[in-house]
Amino acid sequence: MLRVAVAVAAMLMPTMAFASWMPNCSLSADRSTLQVIASNPSDKAYYCQAWCRMKITGERAIQKFDCTFNLGKNAASRVMCKQDGGTAGHFSEVLPTKSTCVPR
Repeated sequence: MLRVAVAVAAMLMPTMAFASWMPNCSLSADRSTLQVIASNPSDKAYYCQAWCRMKITGERAIQKFDCTFNLGKNAASRVMCKQDGGTAGHFSEVLPTKSTCVPR
């Protein structure tokens, strides 16, 4: 049992390091814009997709926003895609990001 736990932990370690720079959906300070922010500290370029889910103020339904982009080598953190809501407070919440990146 201990061997299985150690093996699983060893397999997850590279994923956790990779996940620390994966695309992330977030809201601007005034909650008027949804942004997909990403960086790439590696020497490989990636093709990425991010699936954002958010709530709009005053609405119960969850809205979706998809973003596809190329992420160059050693890229600094920046906004890759955005959806403008138009007014401050338009978005009330962003749910956890789902994303994937594959080497190009």
